Amino acid sequence: MKSIMLAVTGVLAVATLSACSKAPAGDKYVCQDKVEFYIDINDDKTATLYFKGKEEALTSVPAGSGAKYVSDEHMFWSHQNEAMLGEGQNLHKQCLKQG
Repeated sequence: MKSIMLAVTGVLAVATLSACSKAPAGDKYVCQDKVEFYIDINDDKTATLYFKGKEEALTSVPAGSGAKYVSDEHMFWSHQNEAMLGEGQNLHKQCLKQG
């Protein structure tokens, strides 16, 4: 009985750790300055940004080329597999889609 309880506890611990290490939804980008983020394009009008442990909704705005999504805090622009992420006065350039 004791060995069964230990086995069940071990399985639950592994399942809990697996759930905690799951990556956010969407595409992962890594920028020239080593900044990493995930962006999940929900539809043509909205996207979700996962950056610095936070989740933020972005709204689509017109772009000369590619796709552009903004919020009060961030701007995400992408064209093909390259992107930029604006964070206040900081602009993270040459962000490449991973995988």
